[in-house]
Amino acid sequence: MTAQDYWERGTTLWYEGRVQQACAQYGQAVAALPPDAAPSFVVQVKSSFAYALREVGRFDKALAIFEQCHALCLQAGLDHVTATRQWAITLESIGDFTQARQLYESIAPDDATLQLDRLKWHHAVAMLDWSTGDLGATMRNLSAAVAALPADAAAAAPYLAVLGNDARVSLYLGNEARAWRRVERMIEIRKAVDTVPMSGETTLAIARAELARFRKDHKAEVAILKDCLDWMERNDPEEWMHKLDMAAKYASALQRAESPDDAIAYLQQLCAAAPFDLAWIGVVGLAQMQIRAKDTSGVRESALTLLASAVGMGPVAREVEIVAVFAALANQTGQTDAAIFLGKLTLKYLALLTQELEKDALHGVIEDSVALLDTTLAHLRRAGRFHEVMVLQDLFARIRRYAQLLQRSGAEALAFQPVPFDRDEARAEQDWQNWRQELAVLRRGADRDALLQRAAEVLQALLDFRTSSGPTQRRVLSLPPAQGAVRLALLPAGERCIIHYRWADRTRRKTIRLSPQDFLDRVAKLRAAVTDPDAWKGPARDLYRLIIAPIGGELDGITRLEVDASGILGHIPFGLLTDGEVCLTQRVAITYVLNVDPMAPTAAPRSGLAYFSAFGSGPLAARPVALQGGHDLFSPMTVTMGPQMTRTRLAEDLSKRPACMSLATHFEITHARPDLSVLEMGDGTPLYLADLMGHDFDLAGMRAVFFATCSSGVDDGADVTNTSLAALILEKGARCFIGTLWDIPETAAATITAAFWQAFAADPAQDPAQVLAGLQAHHAARLLAPSGPTSRTGGIGSSEGGLLPEEWAAFAVYENSNFPQHQAAKG
Repeated sequence: MTAQDYWERGTTLWYEGRVQQACAQYGQAVAALPPDAAPSFVVQVKSSFAYALREVGRFDKALAIFEQCHALCLQAGLDHVTATRQWAITLESIGDFTQARQLYESIAPDDATLQLDRLKWHHAVAMLDWSTGDLGATMRNLSAAVAALPADAAAAAPYLAVLGNDARVSLYLGNEARAWRRVERMIEIRKAVDTVPMSGETTLAIARAELARFRKDHKAEVAILKDCLDWMERNDPEEWMHKLDMAAKYASALQRAESPDDAIAYLQQLCAAAPFDLAWIGVVGLAQMQIRAKDTSGVRESALTLLASAVGMGPVAREVEIVAVFAALANQTGQTDAAIFLGKLTLKYLALLTQELEKDALHGVIEDSVALLDTTLAHLRRAGRFHEVMVLQDLFARIRRYAQLLQRSGAEALAFQPVPFDRDEARAEQDWQNWRQELAVLRRGADRDALLQRAAEVLQALLDFRTSSGPTQRRVLSLPPAQGAVRLALLPAGERCIIHYRWADRTRRKTIRLSPQDFLDRVAKLRAAVTDPDAWKGPARDLYRLIIAPIGGELDGITRLEVDASGILGHIPFGLLTDGEVCLTQRVAITYVLNVDPMAPTAAPRSGLAYFSAFGSGPLAARPVALQGGHDLFSPMTVTMGPQMTRTRLAEDLSKRPACMSLATHFEITHARPDLSVLEMGDGTPLYLADLMGHDFDLAGMRAVFFATCSSGVDDGADVTNTSLAALILEKGARCFIGTLWDIPETAAATITAAFWQAFAADPAQDPAQVLAGLQAHHAARLLAPSGPTSRTGGIGSSEGGLLPEEWAAFAVYENSNFPQHQAAKG
């Protein structure tokens, strides 16, 4: 047979959905290529082979062939667009998003680009945007791809994935109607043709199943996925990689349909029949189900299979789910030291993984890790290792923040965040690295029995781990405060709380005989009382007595109070705390600090204030008064109001590198999904927080960012997850963020915003915390007077009236506890 014969046979098999068999035929075609074959035919045959290789998971070989095809196209003067696009898609598969985007940009469509090439480009770039978390760009490119679909069903059939991915992203954003329209169109196309590629068939099934899941119709979800599995079995029974992946989805759907025993039995049967080197694809999901079912013997068997078939195959971080299985097994068998060590190791790998996994997979891994983290922290608390609890909670919060809202390139800082291993745990990690290499060598050999025996020994050694080091020594989480400042942190310690007071050169601690929940209840009581002119005073005095009174005699020597905002303390309006005579904001400037590693600022200087307001009417729609002084921090001042405040205009103004930014808009918070929280633009379009974290919104090195929005400082008064807007702005490199602890009226927001910038411009050398403290102290001075506040209309700086405590006490300054920017702050 000739290369042409093999290629045609492979193409027929491909369109019948027989990927594995098609791949073999394409490989034969490449081997049969004659030396004098036309370059165009060589590219066609090799590209088909590389495409099939990618579909069966052989990414490295596919990548090498696509690169060869790209070079051959350039050498022979052929159209290289298809080869370049497929090369980029393969780079995405191995996590190289940066080079993939560069390749896409090199073939961006223009007016002369053919319709199908335009479709393919927009779809490919949309999937890259999705992987890197840019929701807005994802939807724009998917819309462009759908618009370029041929009207003819036969011509559109090879591109069902475009509609399927649009449907899935629409469901992710909660747009059921759009998703249903896309699924309906897919069904119409599928009915009109005889066959479609396996990718189209599976995409249709997944989109239909996810729509059923969105509607909580789990029986329909199960039926759809089972039909797809049956189709795969009929068409390509040897194509195990996609089949195992689909089987894991089917088993998860069975669990949602409250048939966990059926799910476990199905996956067990399928994994037992799968080739040894691919079985792990299904065994990971099987083990997670067995963990939830508390099937300890089943978990042990799955853990052994994973050790023998998968450990040591690639980067260590890719094994995070496998190590999590080991940790869960240690927990179920009562091996506490091993459960703690393996739980920490899982978290360390999770931090590394944020740079590599695409968005869907990363979200799944993180959510599956929540229960493991809780178990690990519970073991640490019982062992009295409370400091490690605080470190791990902080790291996990940052991992979720990066995964949900930042580009992958920004996640590199997580790799350097230390996980607190004691001496024995550090040695055990090194042993684990050595065992991984040993198992990989055995797997390449022919002695399966020796591999299984060694895997069993390694598993037992992991479970038998013991530490003799006791609690880890106290580690420095962040730089100490500047001279004259004191930092407060609360550490939950079982049924008590410990307050840490940290100066530049010393520390102190005080034990509070309240459980963390009791303490949180007192915080909630104060937050609930701020709307009452008198009810707030009792809770404010109570928290002052617990937190501030122990250092009350030293307040006159303190220039700045720094509050660790990563936990319960981050929800307290500290400026409102009182000893009964004055409020705390009248005595000291207060800053809320977070442990972040911001993106490095560029060397280019910054100057000027970019002022944005999405409001077309009301107090926040008034143009700001020109600032006096002409300092570089505030000059020039650009003002963008109402409908002119669009996503594009926001990015353009920020690209001019202002030193400060002020933004007023509605902020719709989605606590369970912070990436879907929305800042409303002046033209009514949403700016998702995931998009704001993109590189086109440059905040690195900005001196001060002021957001007059709802609850921009904290995430949820009852659930501290440290994914607040404040933390995210600091992660982007802003030096200071001014936000709010709760929702506020527009009138108060307008008053504080205008007064803050006027006061800051009057003395730019001030610390923003001191600027805000001065403004708040004006209103606080009226609170404890016998008559109480009398007016809402006086405004800051006026001799009459003032704002209520719920209005001015909501504002807070946030800074990075690791940024040595406080040294020049004035006393």
